[in-house]
Amino acid sequence: VWTIAAALRLGVGYDLESAGPIYPIHMLLAKLATLALLAPVVTGISTLRSGKRHRFHRMAAFSAFGMIVLSAGTGIWMIAAATPI
Repeated sequence: VWTIAAALRLGVGYDLESAGPIYPIHMLLAKLATLALLAPVVTGISTLRSGKRHRFHRMAAFSAFGMIVLSAGTGIWMIAAATPI
């Protein structure tokens, strides 16, 4: 939540559309990364209840982390390419 709020505050000072095609790519990745955070929560609850699905939880957690890293990378690229207002 803090990261999303910080990104929104940062984005106010830039013309993000001027960043080119990275803008929609970043927005898609950011939304998918946020959605991907649900998978470790669901598999974590399942792991706590059964104790047998830790492999799926680990895969879900690493996948979500990978999406977050990709989203952060494209966000940095987008800000670097955008024109300050």
